[in-house]
Amino acid sequence: MNSKIRHEGVIENIDGRNAKIRVLQASACATCKVAGHCNSSVGENKIIDVYADVNANHKVGDTVTIEMDTRQGFFAVWIGFVIPLILLIGISFGAIQIGVGEAVAAVSALLAFIPYYIVVYLLRDRLRRRFSFCIVENGASL
Repeated sequence: MNSKIRHEGVIENIDGRNAKIRVLQASACATCKVAGHCNSSVGENKIIDVYADVNANHKVGDTVTIEMDTRQGFFAVWIGFVIPLILLIGISFGAIQIGVGEAVAAVSALLAFIPYYIVVYLLRDRLRRRFSFCIVENGASL
């Protein structure tokens, strides 16, 4: 499975080799396999950062196609939704099993998100490198 998530967009800003790409509305999102998990398919324009992938041929206003491997998208869903859900359910049930009340169990489960998202925040640079879009032209990555 080597499919890609692709979006067409316009370069809004270039800073060195990094760029901000405004993703355009695309009717192709309706048929995309991961459209339900992709924020770009919600129906509004999004700004996506592309790191270390802009060359001298690109300039502000150019229309480009950006892509990301779907495995990266699924991993992002795990970090953003699945792991927090497992934490919420696991801590809730664990707290109830040790005998605390349901209200305390619920608050404990919600408080567990604080260290989780602090860790995600501290790892943001590493995650940014892992979840990177790249600019493609004529089907080949630059």
